[in-house]
Amino acid sequence: MNIVIVEDNRVELDEILPRLCGEFPGVNFNVIETESAFRRAVPDLRATPPTIVIMDMLLRWSDAGSEEEQPAEIGGDFYSAGLRCQTLLASYPETKNVPIIFYSMLDRNDAIPDRLPRNTVFSTKSRELFDLVRKIRNLIAAQNKIVTPPLKDQVFVSYSHKDKKFLDELLVHLKPLERAGRVTVWSDQQINPGARWFGEIKIALASSKVVVMLLTSNFLASDFIQEHELGPVLKEAEAGGVTILWILVRACSYHETALRNFQAVMPLDKPLAQMKAERDSAWVQICKEIKKAIE
Repeated sequence: MNIVIVEDNRVELDEILPRLCGEFPGVNFNVIETESAFRRAVPDLRATPPTIVIMDMLLRWSDAGSEEEQPAEIGGDFYSAGLRCQTLLASYPETKNVPIIFYSMLDRNDAIPDRLPRNTVFSTKSRELFDLVRKIRNLIAAQNKIVTPPLKDQVFVSYSHKDKKFLDELLVHLKPLERAGRVTVWSDQQINPGARWFGEIKIALASSKVVVMLLTSNFLASDFIQEHELGPVLKEAEAGGVTILWILVRACSYHETALRNFQAVMPLDKPLAQMKAERDSAWVQICKEIKKAIE
């Protein structure tokens, strides 16, 4: 098994390589440090496709002090180097299906404003490496078609699309925890166009340790949520396989559902949607509870 790391920061390489070797004994890690070196390595990568490529988004064209200049016909700049390398790899039949982890200090939306390319995932750089290690494990498991239970270290957010405003607020408040590598959050907003969305949701639920539910009448009225999210999650929770954290966003008949047997994250006397100045404080407390549950 061979993993290629494309990273031009030697200090970062010296820090993460020993830790990745410890996490994945027996895996051969190869390092490519510049965009020009990656392009020269493409024939070898086509001959022996790697298991995974970990790709920094920001890459120098050549080694520091080198007089080699980036050819004008390639275009783009330092910030789009990782995407150029991914596009090049995807253009060949031998390497078009190689999974790539974009690994960057940038936020996901800053690094790639549009949808992620096919066969790619994104991980924000952090000293703890939790998210990077999780994504490597999941990609290796998928390639080996391992049938053992996946690593459950994810936060799944279940909501009605009619209440997307509250999902967006939650994701904003969770961002510092994500950036620090303390939590990995999944919602159906991460499903790429054309993907098998039902299968993606099943995989995400199976990988989740915590499920956050944003309760409204829209949520409870959704047959899809009841059958494919709430129902399976309640069974998992009863077996101790997942923690449910539910939030009363708008007044609804939650007491007519099995969720009445689970403790709500916040007091039920004032739904989140009715809060004004105190809503940010409520989200902060909710994030604390999510962090506590995932740890």
